[in-house]
Amino acid sequence: MKKLIAVAASAMAFASMAAMEEIAKVRLTDATGLVSAAMKIGEMSGNGMIGAAAAAQINELEVFKFFGPARSGSPIVLSVLADTDKVDESDFAEWISSFGATILYPIDGKDQFLAKHVGYVETNGLVLVKDSSYSSCSMFNNTYLAFSKDGKWVAASDKPEQAKSALALASDASKPMGSDVVKVSIGAKGMKSFVSFLEKAAEFADKKGEKPYTEADIAFLKGISSFSGAIRVSSSGIDFRAKVGAVKGSEFDKMGLTALAKDPLAFAGANAISASSVAAGASGQNNKELIDAVFAAIAKRGIKLDFLGFKSVPGRVTFNMDVPALIKYAQGEGAEAFGKVDPEELVEEIRKIVSSSNKGASPTSAPAFSGSFAIKGYKPKASPAEMFAKTLPEVGGKPVYVVHASSIYAFVKGVVPQVLAALPPEISGQVKPLVASLPEEGERGIAQAYWRDGDAHVGVCRISADEIRGIGATVNAAMGIAMANAMQQGAGNVIEDDDSDDED
Repeated sequence: MKKLIAVAASAMAFASMAAMEEIAKVRLTDATGLVSAAMKIGEMSGNGMIGAAAAAQINELEVFKFFGPARSGSPIVLSVLADTDKVDESDFAEWISSFGATILYPIDGKDQFLAKHVGYVETNGLVLVKDSSYSSCSMFNNTYLAFSKDGKWVAASDKPEQAKSALALASDASKPMGSDVVKVSIGAKGMKSFVSFLEKAAEFADKKGEKPYTEADIAFLKGISSFSGAIRVSSSGIDFRAKVGAVKGSEFDKMGLTALAKDPLAFAGANAISASSVAAGASGQNNKELIDAVFAAIAKRGIKLDFLGFKSVPGRVTFNMDVPALIKYAQGEGAEAFGKVDPEELVEEIRKIVSSSNKGASPTSAPAFSGSFAIKGYKPKASPAEMFAKTLPEVGGKPVYVVHASSIYAFVKGVVPQVLAALPPEISGQVKPLVASLPEEGERGIAQAYWRDGDAHVGVCRISADEIRGIGATVNAAMGIAMANAMQQGAGNVIEDDDSDDED
C-alpha cells in the first residue's frame, strides 16, 4: 500500500512538472561580451568615457554579483515557464501563479562556484540558498541551484524541479552568440499564453469600464505563431532584428505579400533627411488619412502649420520645414495660439484618432503610402535612398514591403545653424564655436526594412556607426554648452558676492 501511495505521489509530481513548459527564452552574452559591446558603442560615439562608464556598471548587475563571472564565450539564459494546461482555464489568478522562471548560468566548476558562497544547504543533489542565510538572487525568495555533471552550468529557480529541468537546456544555451548581445524567442505555446493573458486582462479591464484593446487586436495577435529577436553590436552599428511567424490564413499572414518597387525611396529626392515607403496591404490603416486627421486636430486649435511645408496627395505626404518661418511664427502670431493649447487634451484627441484608424482595418485593404521630411535650405550628405542602401546593404534584393531611412544627426545639422542665425549675437556667440566643431555627416543613418520569408515576417533596424558618432558629438556639444552656462552663472554669482562685500 505504501509503495502504491509513493508511486501515485511520484506520478502526480511528475505530471505537475511535465505541465510546466518553456514559453519564452532570453539569452544574454557574458560579461566580457557586454563590456565589449559597451566599449564599441563608446568608440563609435567618439566618447570612450561613455563606454567605459557603462562597462564599469555591468559587473554591478545583480546577476553577475550573485553568480560571479560567467564562463567566457557562453551565454546566460533566462527561461520563462508556465503550466500550459491551464491556459484556457477560467481561473486566471491560478494560471498566473503557475508561471515560473529559471536562470541557466555558465560557470568554471561547482566547487569553485560554491567556494564564493557561505550558508548554503546541500540536499538531494540541490543547493538551497535562503535569503536568511545571505543575499539570494532577488528573482527568487529561496534559490535552488542544480549543477551539471561536468560542472560547467548551474541552474537556478525558486522551485527545485524547475532548477533540475533547466539543465536540459544547456546544450541549446551553449550555442555561440556571435555579435548578438541579447536574443529572445517565444514559441507557439508562449504566444498562446501571451494572447490568453491579454484576453483575461481585457475581461478584467472591461469590468472596470476600460477597453485597452479591441477584439480585432486580439484576433490579429492570434495570427502570430512565434517570435524571435536579437540586439547586435558590430562595427556597422547597433542592429535590432526580428522574425515573426504567421499562422496560415490569418490576418497577419495576409500582410506584406506585395513587395515595393525597386528603389522605393527615390521619390524623396536629395534634400530629404527622412523618408518611408509602405506597400499596399502592409499596414492595416490608411496612413495618409491618419496624418491628415492629426493635422486637422492641430489646425482647429488655431495653430498654423504653414512653416512645415506640408503637402498631401493620394498615397503620399511630404514636409519641407522652414525653420526661420517657424521661429518668426512662434515669437509672434503663434505665441498666443500655442499658449491656448491644452497639451493633455490635444494628446488625448490624437490618441483617439490613432486608435480609431486601426479599428476594423484589414491589412489587405490598406493602400500604398510614402512620406518624406526635408529642411528648407539644407541638403544632407546622402539622400534617403542612398542612406538606406549604404546603411543596410544586405537588404538589397529582398522583397521588402516597408522601408525607412532617416538621420537624427542630419536634422541637428540642418536646424541648429538656422536657429542660431535667428538668435541675438550675445546668445549665439557662445554656442557657435561648439556647433562648428561638430563632425561632418556620414552617408549612413538609421534604416529599417521588413520583408516576407515564407510564412514569417522579417524585420531589421540599424542605427549606423555614422549616426552614433553624430549623436555622440551632439550630446558632447550640448554638455559643453551646459557647462559653459553653469560656469558663467557661477562667475556672475561670485562677482555679485564680491560687490556685496565691498558695499559692507
